[in-house]
Amino acid sequence: MTSKFTITSNSFKDGEVIKNIYACPENRQPHFAWKGHPENTKCFAIIMDDADAIAVVGHIFVHWNVFNIPSTITSINEGQKIIEGSTIGVNHFKRKDYSGPCPPKGTPHTYNTSIYALNRSLENIDTETPWSRMKFESLFKPDILNVAGITGIYSSP
Repeated sequence: MTSKFTITSNSFKDGEVIKNIYACPENRQPHFAWKGHPENTKCFAIIMDDADAIAVVGHIFVHWNVFNIPSTITSINEGQKIIEGSTIGVNHFKRKDYSGPCPPKGTPHTYNTSIYALNRSLENIDTETPWSRMKFESLFKPDILNVAGITGIYSSP
C-alpha cells in the first residue's frame, strides 16, 4: 500500500490565514511536518513562494528555500533556524533565512509551501539565487519523486 505524501503545520491549517507572528516584521518560521514520502527518498527540499506578488514586483516572490534536508528528518519545529545537514538558499529579501509574508496593504496573498522528495542530493545547487517552485520543478523534474504542499493566506494589517 502506498501512502499519500502530505505536509501539515501546527502553525496554520491548509488554506487558512497565516498568523501575524509568521509574517513581517516578526518572521517566526512556522512548524511543518510531512509523511508518506517514497522509500527511496534521498533528501527533501522546501520552497515557500508567493505567486500573487507578480502583480506587485513582476515575479514570483520567494520567501524560503531549504535544500538537502536529510530523508531521516520529517518535521521542522516552529522557530527552528538550522536544519541539521541542510542548505539554506537566499530568498527575495536577500536573506538565507525564512522571511514570512509581507505583502502591501490590500488584497490578501496566497503563500504556497511545497516539500519535494528527491531521489538525489543537490550538492551543487545555486544557493545565491531564489528558487521559485516553478523554476525548481522545471529544472529538477527528473529528480523529484513526489511533492506535497500547503497554502496559507495573509494580508498586511
